[in-house]
Amino acid sequence: MTNCPKHNSRGQPLRGAKAAKVADYIEQVLRESFDDSRKALWHEGLRLIDVMSQHYHGKAFVNASPEDRIAVLTVLSDNDHMTDLPEVRFFIELKRLTVHGYYTSKIGIHDD
Repeated sequence: MTNCPKHNSRGQPLRGAKAAKVADYIEQVLRESFDDSRKALWHEGLRLIDVMSQHYHGKAFVNASPEDRIAVLTVLSDNDHMTDLPEVRFFIELKRLTVHGYYTSKIGIHDD
């Protein structure tokens, strides 16, 4: 996985996706979506990431350490060419919506 920059072009610390409320944006996109296959991909993708975390670290993704979470996401990132796997398709969609949600937020547009 690529390391993300820690500061904006003005040398100020980046506030990030959490401060930009990207999770809220993604929830809204999914809630408003009429595409049942998209919603199913998210349900299945989240389930499979949990399965991966259980397999690699013996605990649910949400209960894993930040390092263990990054390790699971790194496996997906390193295999993002394997788009026949639903967990990889989910990860690609997660990244896409995260970037879009961040760069269309006030923080992403004006602050960072």
